[in-house]
Amino acid sequence: MDPFFSMAELRTLVARALQDTDYVPAASARVRAVPDTRTIRYYTTLGLVDRPAEMRGRTAFYDEKHVMQLVAIKRLQANNKTLSDIQQRLTGLPPKELQSLAALPNDFWKQAESYLRESHKQSAIAKKSTDVDASDEFWSRTAALPSAPGVPPEDSSAREVSQTLRINLHPQVQLSIDTTASAEVVDAASLRRLQSAAESLISELVRQSLIVSPSTPRHDARS
Repeated sequence: MDPFFSMAELRTLVARALQDTDYVPAASARVRAVPDTRTIRYYTTLGLVDRPAEMRGRTAFYDEKHVMQLVAIKRLQANNKTLSDIQQRLTGLPPKELQSLAALPNDFWKQAESYLRESHKQSAIAKKSTDVDASDEFWSRTAALPSAPGVPPEDSSAREVSQTLRINLHPQVQLSIDTTASAEVVDAASLRRLQSAAESLISELVRQSLIVSPSTPRHDARS
């Protein structure tokens, strides 16, 4: 396995490390259960997380220490520690103490490659779904009601049109969002980012057997 991870792979490993332990997220709605890309970069600016281990062009790569730092942060937040408290706790922390604080499952690094392989398969399926014309696949517009007699038609440029964004996250999972945003603001790249952000959710649904892994054949239940 490559000793360095992309940002997406880093998020996947952190999510799996947390879900495979006794981690209980912080009760505060302001604290994310699993850190996203923006949060990880914010932690880096605060010095809670080391800077990337390697840069390949403009792409940052991370290593095992970054995974342990992020898991440790979430565990401390679950114990109602502030970021200031966490900064003091993690600064200069020896590797063995960081490892103990993160408390990763014993076989975590042995399973890491399979976690990433599963995540890559899901990402590939999500990418295929974005190849379909977004206007046909993801957006449905609410038809405008006809104007009452004697009432001039409403200026369409000033009217907010209610739309439903539907995104295929997995063959069995679809995200539906009611929004007044223009369809044009959600392009294929944006859709891929949304699907990537949902990777930990898909992994959890698979783990709980609510859906099947893309590599697992489905059997129809017939009455």
